[in-house]
Amino acid sequence: MLVKYLNTNILKNVMEKKTLLTFLFMLAMLTVFVSGLDDYGVKQVDKQFTFCQVCQDATYVTLSSIETPSSTEGIYANMSWTGSGEYCYNYTPSEIGRYDFRGISDGCENTFATYVDITYTGKDITIEETTMYLGVLVFLILLMIYLLYLYPKLPQHQKNEDGYVINASSLSYLRPLVLGLIWILALSITYIVANISVAYITAGFLGSFIFGIWTIMMYSNLLILPLWVVYIIHEIVKAGQIKEFLERGGTNFY
Repeated sequence: MLVKYLNTNILKNVMEKKTLLTFLFMLAMLTVFVSGLDDYGVKQVDKQFTFCQVCQDATYVTLSSIETPSSTEGIYANMSWTGSGEYCYNYTPSEIGRYDFRGISDGCENTFATYVDITYTGKDITIEETTMYLGVLVFLILLMIYLLYLYPKLPQHQKNEDGYVINASSLSYLRPLVLGLIWILALSITYIVANISVAYITAGFLGSFIFGIWTIMMYSNLLILPLWVVYIIHEIVKAGQIKEFLERGGTNFY
């Protein structure tokens, strides 16, 4: 049994080491692949920009393909020489995401691979903007959490063990009012996150998905808001009726 236990543990350790080595190898290969691509910055969707490669000793530079977020375009077009050692190509991206430009030449390193990130604004989010957005989001989330914590503690009609109201609260309308505020905060948070995703994140589907959720929430307000107002009015009227009923000596009011 001891030998079997030792063999099992040794095998387990070997497998764990192999898994770790495999992971490190894949990570190293990914690093090599990414480092082999030059970052060409951030550009704006549906707006033409000029993509250039510097190669002093080349007689031609050919753009062979452009890999878009949804497909790969075979280009095979000679890039225009500008006279200053640059070969340029005009391109207009039609969707948000990452574009990989690949080509060949008879100079420099013979091949090149460059990528550009396409966003809605054509700008990368700055540290200042990130700090501001995060500050607003954290404030709204903390406020919503506080309201969720506060909600069970708000005044409500006091009931006995049989479920009958024995003491009416004139502030019972605060509960649906706070629920409305929580809903408004949820809408605000979703809207901010959706706009940040659409404007700055190259994974366009993420921004579209979150913005779709916000759109559904907004359209649902056509039903939710009238019901919310009616519910608040109902709670105010009901509190008055319960108070009047109890003052008359009633004992069986749900």
